[in-house]
Amino acid sequence: GFLEETRTYDAVGNQVCDWMMHLCAERGIFYSVCDPLNSGDLAKAKDDAIIALVQKYENRAGFGGIYLVDEPHEESNDYAHVARVISAYNPHVTPHLNMLPIGGFPSWDEYVSDYCAITGGTTRMKYLSYDNYPFIAGGGFNWSVYNSLNKIRKNGLKYNASTGYYMQCMEITGAYRKSSDIELLLNASMGIAYGMKNFKWFVYLTPIGSGEAFTTGMMTAKFEPSSMYEGVKAANARIKDVGRVLGGADAVEVYHSNSVDGNEILPKDFVITQTTKYEMIYSLYQSLTDETQYVVLVTRSYSKNGDHEFDFKAAADVASLEIWSDGAFVPLTMSGDNEFSLVIPAGDCVVLRMPEGYDARR
Repeated sequence: GFLEETRTYDAVGNQVCDWMMHLCAERGIFYSVCDPLNSGDLAKAKDDAIIALVQKYENRAGFGGIYLVDEPHEESNDYAHVARVISAYNPHVTPHLNMLPIGGFPSWDEYVSDYCAITGGTTRMKYLSYDNYPFIAGGGFNWSVYNSLNKIRKNGLKYNASTGYYMQCMEITGAYRKSSDIELLLNASMGIAYGMKNFKWFVYLTPIGSGEAFTTGMMTAKFEPSSMYEGVKAANARIKDVGRVLGGADAVEVYHSNSVDGNEILPKDFVITQTTKYEMIYSLYQSLTDETQYVVLVTRSYSKNGDHEFDFKAAADVASLEIWSDGAFVPLTMSGDNEFSLVIPAGDCVVLRMPEGYDARR
């Protein structure tokens, strides 16, 4: 795990990174530094100044990355250059930044592809990330999150980038509601469905004086765990569990069981089809090192009574399936017609492994 710092100084003007890096190192957590250079000069910094910034911290216990910026606009390509210099000099250091969500820039597709093209080097980019939060105030759901996830996924595949995103763990009066444990799990499962490799909760410690009406984050402004703390721990455990399987693979195809803007509906000839009405996301993962493929099933329900039994059917030429359970793949029982049922808790996911050598790509 890691902690991404986004402010250079605390409320009374102390630079926080030295102490925080020490605390993270004690706990085996990587720390992403927000250096004073971040406060305005980083985008235009010369290459030697960028490298000097990395050298300032790179031999320190706990150091794992450098925070660049939050939601750059026209200057995003300048930060892309910074990220490229950092990665070329020390590929173990992760440049962190938060790109604008879909709709946040007039030509968003070009905004993202330009950043990728400039940042890309000889190694896989870490990380292409952005924010777009689903659980809005008043009980609504922001459906554009799925379009954003799919577009970022496609850019990651095109430009050889590991993708990441900021997940909702805050309440802002009039904008976003406090997430339930199921909503926190679904936020994680969304990222799993779309091939995310970098999962970042926003926000860890409740901001004070930020200009937005934060009521809480994962931790309250008094440094106490909020009502979301245990739910985040559970979601993190789920991410780590399936990450043992999917961390070395990419989501090459993603479908929804019904119409969702920016996404394809599950084709009738997909390797796994659904015979129940409940809403799902289907992902086909391809290993980066061999021909192994996985199918990820995510239930989109986030209601308290949203645990459902789903009925599925595998393609006729699928001789067997395995399901990830308790840290290992075990055989999945199917009927003679390749039908099977699974009870999937609200907001959760299932990982299936295809038979060796089977290619389910369309």
